[in-house]
Amino acid sequence: MNRIAPLLLLALALPAQAQTDWPSVVKVEAQPLLAQARRVAQALDFLGQPLPPAARKSLDDLQVGDGDEKIAAAQGRAGDS
Repeated sequence: MNRIAPLLLLALALPAQAQTDWPSVVKVEAQPLLAQARRVAQALDFLGQPLPPAARKSLDDLQVGDGDEKIAAAQGRAGDS
């Protein structure tokens, strides 16, 4: 029981930690970020929990040539929804 108590305290503290705002990342290469975002969308589809339609459309509309900052910002907005 003594070993479980710290784990329980940690588990109770995690939800509070998860509510904090994450910093925005804008200096990222577009191609790998876009590829990973599309893989995540495919995985969510496979699991039966697809992205919301607006987020999916935003992701589908992005192209590698759109610019790193634009893609990073759009991906961040899609991930937040």
